Amino acid sequence: MDDAGDWRILWSVVLPTSRTVTAVTALFYAVGYWNAFFNVMLYMPTESQKCNTCC
Repeated sequence: MDDAGDWRILWSVVLPTSRTVTAVTALFYAVGYWNAFFNVMLYMPTESQKCNTCC
């Protein structure tokens, strides 16, 4: 790109080509966060289950 500054090259070339990489990274982060949250839900008993097992 002739006569383009650093910011123009960033906005016109680099960011459009890295859109897919950013989306995949966000998806992997979201799935990892969901898996950590779901594991806690599986292994931690709720209040009603605590009361039934104690009595």
